[in-house]
Amino acid sequence: MLSTSSFGQKCAEFKIDGSISNSCVNQPSGSIVLTIENGVSPFVVKWNDGSSEMSRSSMKAGKYSVSVNDSNGCSKTASFVVSNYPKIFIDQLSGSNNDIELQFKGGVNPFSVMWINSNGRMNNKSRFLNNPKTGTYIAIVSDANNCSETEKVIIE
Repeated sequence: MLSTSSFGQKCAEFKIDGSISNSCVNQPSGSIVLTIENGVSPFVVKWNDGSSEMSRSSMKAGKYSVSVNDSNGCSKTASFVVSNYPKIFIDQLSGSNNDIELQFKGGVNPFSVMWINSNGRMNNKSRFLNNPKTGTYIAIVSDANNCSETEKVIIE
């Protein structure tokens, strides 16, 4: 049996930490993985949004708080902030022969592009669409954080 002073000392050593991955804008892709030091399992985890998981994923940007109790009756709380990665902005520039060039702002280099036309995916993975036929094209632009934005291009 623990004495009162050793119980208080054990609880003082009980710590919560977490590793955070940020979220893409408008895409719940953030995560928080808790690490607990000097506690005795099993742990009871209670997040402010009702979750009871040690490892969270598919999280939107925001502030999250968690309370963890261990089997010795020690309790700690912690707060974490999941931020948004920089949003990708796409600009279309037109050239001769209806050529299209995409320019990117925000996001994080390197960028990748996938074009889709009415027949499905195209082999073109460039930010340039040269001499395109009449129709609608969708460009999906992804950045180094695996965040993505889409841009519709209509060639008349």
